[in-house]
Amino acid sequence: MYRILLVDDESLTLEYLSKIIPTQDQDWQVAASCLDGIEALSWLENNKADLVITDIKMPEMTGLKLCEKIKAKYPEQKIIILSGYDDFKFAQQAIRFQVLDYLLKPISLPDLKEMLKKIKTSFILEKEKGDSPVPDEQTEASGNDIVRQAVNYINSNYSQPISLTIVAEKINVSPNYLSFLFHKEFGESYNKYLTRIRMEHTVKLMKENPHIRIYEIPEKVGYVSVKHFSYVFKQYFGIPPSEFVQKLNERI
Repeated sequence: MYRILLVDDESLTLEYLSKIIPTQDQDWQVAASCLDGIEALSWLENNKADLVITDIKMPEMTGLKLCEKIKAKYPEQKIIILSGYDDFKFAQQAIRFQVLDYLLKPISLPDLKEMLKKIKTSFILEKEKGDSPVPDEQTEASGNDIVRQAVNYINSNYSQPISLTIVAEKINVSPNYLSFLFHKEFGESYNKYLTRIRMEHTVKLMKENPHIRIYEIPEKVGYVSVKHFSYVFKQYFGIPPSEFVQKLNERI
């Protein structure tokens, strides 16, 4: 049985997580719940948790400050950030303290279940290796490595319906974490990045095939219908694809 320490200034959140976590994975139990970071640090002085899940914004001591103090005293402690604020600046700071991941409120049960499964798997691997650290891909690879893997996958599969969740599953990271890395690396969301790649390939296709029909393009660049493709194209370039092709042909 793996033990979790919950830290959140909202008692309802603590109560909810205490009840829901065992239903998502019976190998996990909530060992203790604390309403602030000071209480959490006091508990850790006399107890052990396999995982700490802490809110990011709390009075007395922020979740980030708690992470900093925990890592200074217990470097191997695994920590997950819980946040009601979709704020990538906070998440970026959390990464500096080697936080494994972060979950957004309201909590997605599939994301919570996947996270618990992933961390449990890393524990099992460590035990099989004689307690030598064998971190999962998310903690082992740097953010740049993860982004590189995602970009390579997108470049090879942009013509397919590839959502953020699909790509995250392929490279074994959480969708939230991959989304954060895209914002950090490219300054834009995953969806905007994917659209940009598809539009770049669309233009390349048009240039290489001056007489291509518009209805032939969508399935080659990942769109299921001409209507959707034309809408996205016009939003991106400001003119319909047919007019764009015409302008290209005029230059030839």
